[in-house]
Amino acid sequence: MNKIWNRNQLKLFVVCTMLLDHATTALFDFTSLTGQIMWFFGMFTAPTMAYFVAEGYHYTHNFKKYILRMGIFALLSWFPYYYFRYGTLPFIDGNYFILPFSINKNGYQESMVTGVIYTFFIALLAIWLWDKAKCPKWCKIIGVLLLALLSGYGDWGMYGMLCCFFFYIFRENPKKKWIIYYILTALFFSRYVWSCYIHHHMEMIIYYLHILGLVFVPLLIEFMYNGQSGKKNGWTKWLFYIIYPINLIVFGIIRW
Repeated sequence: MNKIWNRNQLKLFVVCTMLLDHATTALFDFTSLTGQIMWFFGMFTAPTMAYFVAEGYHYTHNFKKYILRMGIFALLSWFPYYYFRYGTLPFIDGNYFILPFSINKNGYQESMVTGVIYTFFIALLAIWLWDKAKCPKWCKIIGVLLLALLSGYGDWGMYGMLCCFFFYIFRENPKKKWIIYYILTALFFSRYVWSCYIHHHMEMIIYYLHILGLVFVPLLIEFMYNGQSGKKNGWTKWLFYIIYPINLIVFGIIRW
């Protein structure tokens, strides 16, 4: 089969699916068939970008610049993401003073208070720790686990962080890479099954079937991506970083 997309083209495709995902959240009912179909395709974005973040670590000539860029845009996208998700801003919620990792008004632990770039920032730190840190392996394992816990405060959380981490660790072993990906995806989906079960609403599981879009990510990468970078220019390097916070602001305003 002829693989038709280079890295730039595949990145552009998943930026489009990201916009589709956020548009669905802002404009469509969660339980509608249209919303479920659009979210299904929206599932392609995060794992594919996690794959390219891991690839970026492998190819970068300057990790410090890479991690700094990721950290800056994680910070810049924090307020837009929080507004898009909750209709308010960090620290301020009506008459409540909300710390980023504090208890919310309903008494539940606040989670996913930062965007997916934060999640990838944590994943990069974990990859660097495993790859470059001069410390015993047990120390690296503990460090990666602690970073995995911290990733829980970002969009896609531990799932997105571990996908990115293992994409790098098993970069040269596609079979292991995708087996672990599917294990992580099964665990991710099981969260929603368990939530429906403990709340005695198993019929609600039908509204989480869009998550099955994650199953097709390996097929997208293996059968559509030709491994070529495409033309090297500034817009492909900065496209996701810039569009991500801007689209959150636009769809946040539309949503709220």
